[in-house]
Amino acid sequence: MKLSKGALVKAIELVTYLNEREAASIDELTSEFEVSARTVRLHIQRTNEMLEGLAHISYARKQGGYVLSVINEEGFSEWLDRMHRFGDLDGSASDKRVTYLINDLLMRDDWVTVASMAQVLYVSPQSISKDLKAVEAKLGEYDLALEKRPRYGVRVRGSELNRRLCLASIATEGVIGSNPFGDETVPQVVKTIAGCIERALEEHPVYMSMLAFQNLVVHLMVAFYRIKEDCLILLDDETLDRIRLTPEFAAARSVAKQLDGAFGITLPESEVAYIAIHLAGKKSIIPEESAAADASSAEGAHAGAEGSHGDARGAAPHDARGVIIPDEVWNVVTEMLDRVWELFHFDFRDDLELRMNLARHIVPLVTRLRFNMSIDNPLLSDIKTRFPLAFAMALDAADVLGRHYGTTLSQAETGYIALAFALALDRLREEGPRRNVVVVCASGLGTSRLLEHAIRRQFGDRIDKVVPCDALHVEAMDFTGFDYIFTTVPLEGEFPIPVQEIHSFLNEVDVRQINELLRASADMGAGAGLFDPAWFDPHLDAETPHEAICGLAELMVERAGAPAELVELALERESAASTAFGSGLALPHPIRSLPGPTRVCAGIPNRPIRWGDKDVELVLLVAIGDDGRNALDWFFSRMAELLSHEERVKRIVDDRSFEVMMQEIAHGEERS
Repeated sequence: MKLSKGALVKAIELVTYLNEREAASIDELTSEFEVSARTVRLHIQRTNEMLEGLAHISYARKQGGYVLSVINEEGFSEWLDRMHRFGDLDGSASDKRVTYLINDLLMRDDWVTVASMAQVLYVSPQSISKDLKAVEAKLGEYDLALEKRPRYGVRVRGSELNRRLCLASIATEGVIGSNPFGDETVPQVVKTIAGCIERALEEHPVYMSMLAFQNLVVHLMVAFYRIKEDCLILLDDETLDRIRLTPEFAAARSVAKQLDGAFGITLPESEVAYIAIHLAGKKSIIPEESAAADASSAEGAHAGAEGSHGDARGAAPHDARGVIIPDEVWNVVTEMLDRVWELFHFDFRDDLELRMNLARHIVPLVTRLRFNMSIDNPLLSDIKTRFPLAFAMALDAADVLGRHYGTTLSQAETGYIALAFALALDRLREEGPRRNVVVVCASGLGTSRLLEHAIRRQFGDRIDKVVPCDALHVEAMDFTGFDYIFTTVPLEGEFPIPVQEIHSFLNEVDVRQINELLRASADMGAGAGLFDPAWFDPHLDAETPHEAICGLAELMVERAGAPAELVELALERESAASTAFGSGLALPHPIRSLPGPTRVCAGIPNRPIRWGDKDVELVLLVAIGDDGRNALDWFFSRMAELLSHEERVKRIVDDRSFEVMMQEIAHGEERS
């Protein structure tokens, strides 16, 4: 007896359900499986056929319902274990039904009715109709459409390439159907394909991550399934000619040769090109140790080049392995960094290492965008939590990229771009701002000069100006542009900058205290003026992101004197990508910076707002100004703390006071 996978899954569900209770009435079963009594009885009949000699389901008047009677304990236990391993696809769960339906529709070219799909999965036609909405959404991600025709049913319309990409995104063992490799198990086939790829890439190196490698194996598995069904990739001559010229095509031919030897399947040239597309789309950023060499290569390539903003904007360079970065990609990177400067006032435009990291990532990304290829990012949640400023920059940079290539980048892709910005921000923070100090001694300028040299030796990478001054004239000095006074004698009176007493010859205590002072100074005053009780709404009357942004932006215009265009600019930015970061926190901001200082308007909605795919309970509208990067860097470092500690957001929301909000935000500063 041959049954559909849906019938097998339903049998597993029914047996499991009855095995966990003494009896179940017909009403309980119809409610549990959301089908009619007639369908339940048909289901029981088919399950009994499968269980013959092992167990039997029958109606027991005494218990007032259906009971499962086991005949052969050992055999039944083995059957149950085997079926549970098989039954990863739970036909009663809508999300898994959707996966089943997508696979079924993609693997067929003919029409299929809603009624027949409902019968296979033992659910109502209404349930299938609801599921098909999710199916359409998933297909749409790969430029596939669900074609509908009265009395015929539904079928998928779209290219073979897009069918395979969609299939690979849902592919799991047991979902795709019968094994086209004869007696070999799927794990054996996977191992064989992986070996073929490894041997081919030894001859034609293409660097890719383990995740990308595993993804390539899945795509080749799907390709074999489709080729066995005589469903081949069709590429136009122009596309094929272009792919033949790529270095990945030679590697793809080697992969095809290895696969032919292993499985006896000769791939046509269009299928070899399909492998080349995947190799091009899965190349990873070169390992970190080559970053410095790449930056040097880029710097050399740009030496003498004239651009609108320094040497980094000249002709496209090559990386340490001689791979040319196309002019198109180099120019897009320039636009991305221009956008980050325009909005965040972080100037990465001459950061060659960041440029190379972005360019190397974008080269394979362009292939993925052109062919609708998706990529996984298991680090996405951590990236958004730990690097909110980098992710915010990446969202805006990705908007530039998306506009250029006529598409919208996924959050997974955006997350990888955020990593490049996170590295650049870390380098920037390590460099830190250089401080200007006045050195005061009682014993004259000679001692002051000696002390100056000692300070420069010890703290040279963090000190810019060191100006000596004697104690008699220090009160008359203009301290504009200076950050600290280091003095060997007690000073009377008040000074506009901090005073640190030290010894004439620096000792370990002096060095430690100065280190602490310089480290603390990175944050000192950076957050001052960002928040104000007048810009805080503890009961924000908003039910949508649009209402929340408008309410807070209008409050900023009214109470903080922000430009009226803040409202439109913040809404425009939100339309590009959601600014909900998780942990109940949203950080909307305008699409470009505004004149004046950076300020933050906070609001706690009366009820959680559904913001994209997240629930938001605290909204911080960041009116990014043109007053430099320190305030913004301080703010987002505090937000990283909040995102990592959801309980702090909860305390802010529960208390609804400005004081508690500032305490929880400052708590992160105390820890840093």
